[in-house]
Amino acid sequence: MLKRLNPKLITISGIVLIGISIILFLLIFVISFITLPLAKKGMCISVLFISGEITWWLGIVLLGKQVYEKYKKYFNPKTWFESKKGVIEPVEKESIKSEKVE
Repeated sequence: MLKRLNPKLITISGIVLIGISIILFLLIFVISFITLPLAKKGMCISVLFISGEITWWLGIVLLGKQVYEKYKKYFNPKTWFESKKGVIEPVEKESIKSEKVE
């Protein structure tokens, strides 16, 4: 009989996989500045890109839809200026009352 996996372990594994994918994507830029023949650079960059995509999507699958939607909303520029209640409205300037001097 198989035991159910620990949800915390699955979440940590997903976060680690996404972290590894970010490192792999950053290595693409590092490889471009290393003195290697062009064919080897192309091969290394292709392998890093494909590996990064695979680890990214495996991490997303492990974390689940809710976490993906949360971070998708977090990184969406349209939601950066929203408050928890709704969209932040601009501060209204108080009108200066002019008093007539007699």
